[in-house]
Amino acid sequence: MHGLARGAAALLLLATSCATGQRPVAHQPSAGQVLQPMAAPAAIELVSADLTVQGDLPAAATLSAPRSEAPATALGAVSAAPTAEPLSDDEIARRVAEDLSSLGAMSLGRPNAGAIINAVQMPEGENWELVTPYRSWATPETVGYLMAAIEKVNAQFPPSHKLYIGHLSREHGGPLRPHRSHQSGRDADISYYYRLDRNPGWYQRASAYTLDLPRTWALVRALVTKTDVEYLFIDRSVQRLLKKYALEIGEDRAWLDRIFQVGSREPEPLIRHAWGHVTHIHVRFHNPQAQQLGVRAYDALHAQRLIGSKFGYARYRAEGGETLAAMAKRYGTTDEIIARANGLRNIRLRAGRVYSSPYRGRVRRVAEVVIPPRRQPPEPGGASRSRSVAAPEGGGR
Repeated sequence: MHGLARGAAALLLLATSCATGQRPVAHQPSAGQVLQPMAAPAAIELVSADLTVQGDLPAAATLSAPRSEAPATALGAVSAAPTAEPLSDDEIARRVAEDLSSLGAMSLGRPNAGAIINAVQMPEGENWELVTPYRSWATPETVGYLMAAIEKVNAQFPPSHKLYIGHLSREHGGPLRPHRSHQSGRDADISYYYRLDRNPGWYQRASAYTLDLPRTWALVRALVTKTDVEYLFIDRSVQRLLKKYALEIGEDRAWLDRIFQVGSREPEPLIRHAWGHVTHIHVRFHNPQAQQLGVRAYDALHAQRLIGSKFGYARYRAEGGETLAAMAKRYGTTDEIIARANGLRNIRLRAGRVYSSPYRGRVRRVAEVVIPPRRQPPEPGGASRSRSVAAPEGGGR
């Protein structure tokens, strides 16, 4: 608890509310719809390190619903006192123009064409280490989810080495090299847990030789079951190790097939393979509160020119047989621009080489925010058995 308490203190004057309540399935803003206003920034409510006893991280209510006055009941919940009056669309527009900070955090657009308003910086903590603090900005929901998942691992397997946290987003979002995403405050690069006798460090390759399977599975399980995670990008070789371990400790096979891409026919798995993720996990969260507020405030923000055109460079690792035309189509530009940016004379791209594509884009409008139900294991499932498994020697500090 000490690490989270210190992190909470650092967010005391920054965090805004992740309201408790029923998770919305879909939210379509309409004219005149009211929005419960964000109260003045308040402390992160810290109740218990046992998420199973205290309940999951709260999923934000639809923004037209009253804020629950019940105290936060889960580790990492960001709480703020309720206010009496809801916000109309006109009031949102007024605050955008005159008192933007009073609205709280907004995640705008998409992960690869987005921005953040009123972001907070991931604090330092006893149980995690920021690799690049100036690239560690996100929404309070994203920060709270990360903190809670890390503390869940440390509550289950004390002590554990610090988890390394790489890029989240820039303070105001937008392009962040070398990523295509990480633009809207909902993405985070985090390390795996490693065996101490394998010299853990940032961007270390995960393998059967280096990986601390109990702690890494505890982290992945917490992200899947205790947060509104959208995707986890993990190399297929690491997926195989984690899934095999989860089966060995008694996790439900059908549930694992629903979340893992490896060894599954699930069309929309949460845990997906992406090249380059044998050294770290890329986690993307749904942010019910910040995303829905971003939808409501989009027109007012655009009118004030707080969002608009952004220029950046996308980096792309070519696969065999690809051409300049294919890459140009992917990034909405031309062959000539890409060739000039990379000093190319040949229309064919070299497999494995990283190319840069200049682009000018804008924060894309999102019509609705859809937050699917969390994919929970069956009850009673393998949860109690997995929690009773001891970590291997060398897994602690």
